[in-house]
Amino acid sequence: MTQLKKHLQKSVAILILTFPLLSLADWQTTNVQFLRGNGYKLGTEDKTIMTFEHADDWKYGEDYFFFDVAQPTESTSSIYGEFSPSWSLTKTFGIKPDTDLISDVRFTGTLEMGNGVHNRLLGVGFNLHIPAFTYFKLNLLARDNPDQSGITDQVTLAWLVPLTLVDHRFVITGFADLAGAEGHLRANELIVPQFLWDLNHYVENTNQLYIGVEYQYWHNKAGVAGVNESVTQAMLKWVF
Repeated sequence: MTQLKKHLQKSVAILILTFPLLSLADWQTTNVQFLRGNGYKLGTEDKTIMTFEHADDWKYGEDYFFFDVAQPTESTSSIYGEFSPSWSLTKTFGIKPDTDLISDVRFTGTLEMGNGVHNRLLGVGFNLHIPAFTYFKLNLLARDNPDQSGITDQVTLAWLVPLTLVDHRFVITGFADLAGAEGHLRANELIVPQFLWDLNHYVENTNQLYIGVEYQYWHNKAGVAGVNESVTQAMLKWVF
């Protein structure tokens, strides 16, 4: 529990530092997610996860952070979080390749924090304009785990596609992290798509409620050779 308290304190510190900037945001969204699945590797096989997630866009960049609390009601609770600010070179200096495919070029970084995790990533990001996608983001990053020798690379993708099927609204969203080998850790690929049913137009309130599934595939989970995770999780998401 002492370790959990330390990670909670770090997460709260990020929230305290970030929230004063939200008044500058042109656009922002926050949500809470609840997930339940089984078949996890390197720990508890059955798991409940609560996620707090926030994203915003402001005059000179973007901010994104989340933290997961696994097994929130048990003594074995653990927390993991990421904080990813971006500075838009397009908004600030007008730096943008001469193509309609790229709508924004960003200088970006990520801090990963959790039980025994404190990685740092730094690089460049691209917001891509792809028909039918609300957003599609590509980050090319240098990744440094201070407990491993050297540094490696990581490619991160994030996407969202809304769709309508027989008068019902859905979204397909998710992300992928493709990280290289570093020290004794193997190259690993984490791919997490979500398929969610938008219930907002069935209820008379201003919040957004989604239900659906999240699929998680992790090859060489956390860089451990031969540990491959394939988990389907039930998911509830409340946006406010």
